[in-house]
Amino acid sequence: MATQLSTAELGGSVQPHSQNSPSEPLRPNPSIILSGPSVIGPTDAEKKKESERQAWFQNAADEVLNIPTTYLSVAVLIVRWHEDVDDMRNGHDDEIRKLTNLFRGRFNYICEQVKLETSKNPQNELNFAISQHIRNYDGPNNLLIVYYTGHGRLDQLPGDERRLELSAASSSLKRKRDKYAATAFWDLAETPLLQSAESDVLAILDCCFASHAHKGYNEGRRTYELLCPINEFAPGPGPRSFTTALIKSLEELLAELKNRNFTTIKLLDKMNTNRNPLSMLHDRLRKGERHVQLAPLEKKNCRANEKSFLSRPPEKAWVKLRFSLKDPELDQNQIEKLARQLAAAFRNSQIGLRKIHWIKMESDSVSTPVSPTVGGTATAFVAARRLRRKSQTQRLEMETSLSPR
Repeated sequence: MATQLSTAELGGSVQPHSQNSPSEPLRPNPSIILSGPSVIGPTDAEKKKESERQAWFQNAADEVLNIPTTYLSVAVLIVRWHEDVDDMRNGHDDEIRKLTNLFRGRFNYICEQVKLETSKNPQNELNFAISQHIRNYDGPNNLLIVYYTGHGRLDQLPGDERRLELSAASSSLKRKRDKYAATAFWDLAETPLLQSAESDVLAILDCCFASHAHKGYNEGRRTYELLCPINEFAPGPGPRSFTTALIKSLEELLAELKNRNFTTIKLLDKMNTNRNPLSMLHDRLRKGERHVQLAPLEKKNCRANEKSFLSRPPEKAWVKLRFSLKDPELDQNQIEKLARQLAAAFRNSQIGLRKIHWIKMESDSVSTPVSPTVGGTATAFVAARRLRRKSQTQRLEMETSLSPR
């Protein structure tokens, strides 16, 4: 069962999650530093810039449409190993208390914990905990966060396939007093997060080899992202740990942005200025459209937000448009003004508008053909020529949801 946590200060020693000796150096393996549209690393400047554009547009559009800029509900599930089998229990205790205090006290998120034991099959316990988390807190306007801290290793499958195995200790050998080995496979447990959840999902894995949890699906219009260390070996609890950087970065962003929402790319960028080894972000659904946005939920506005979400009519249609622009770049003022005036244009045209999503703005050397379609949401493409050696296209995609008046 999931349990509530108390709060305390951060502490603990530094040691690699995957090794017995804290003095053994961390060994990054370039082979696991993935690339491609579904992976965002510390040097992806354009993706960071795109994240800012997305946030500017979304905040302005939602304000005009009187749509809450936060989720209706955010629920965090903290997964760890029971103290009897966790070989870094003291450090994990401290970091989990600190993280829980932040999520519950500053963000007003629901925060629960599950401890995996060896008296029962840890795989079944993990599967059940995640499924129950979805059952209790899933919804199209919600965010589910699953955080794991502990050891991780790679399990070799036939061929070149490898999978992430979570474990309580640096050795996966079963102790004599244990009924089951203290191990569980992440891919088996996260299946319902990928396939059946309606919510947006943010998985946060603080363990070695977390980068190998990178296979996903491309379906639906929701978002599922994975935030994890970039290297094979991750430091254990302490000043250099992934979780310490996560906590510090969340606190700094709350202060800098005065409790306004920020994207996971903004969080990633902040984390990579606060720690080494570095972190990375995976798009688990491989769509590259939008990012999870984090912000404190205001308790006094919860009822009003719920009423706003529930009173919105269902989506009935979508439209695709393409605009050719003269300028290759858009600044914050232009983007925010565009968002407000787009909403006004729909209102003046007496078209029922539910939502506008900024999807992406990107450059490529070949313009993408656009075919008119009708069906669930609307996408607008904005194209602009760049005056460089080769003529390039600047494309902006927005998703606009329509409803009957």
